[in-house]
Amino acid sequence: MKLKNIEFYLQAALDKCRAKEARRVSDALKPVLPDVIKTLHSILLDKDADLSTRRWAIDTISGFWSRLLSNEQGENRIAVKRTQASARAKQVKIDETKTALKVHQVRAETDKKLAGIGGV
Repeated sequence: MKLKNIEFYLQAALDKCRAKEARRVSDALKPVLPDVIKTLHSILLDKDADLSTRRWAIDTISGFWSRLLSNEQGENRIAVKRTQASARAKQVKIDETKTALKVHQVRAETDKKLAGIGGV
């Protein structure tokens, strides 16, 4: 019965992903993950469970954990890349402003020199 509960929760989560209600498996698993983990934990502690069932439960828990960690790392990488892109864009604007100011300064100096030459 406990394995059927786990399969039901996992299938419900996967169905949500296929229906695009949740695009990532981790998002779909969030609401049912506590129940799944409790069921897996009870399988691990069950005296009647055989070794292969316990191993499957451990592998499932570690799979969830690794997926959540990799998803979090991916989100962190995306956030860092967005911040870097934003910083580069700001630096480009600053460089453009500096260049425009330098051009204006050179033009003003040139205009002064030309006015001095034309007035003489």
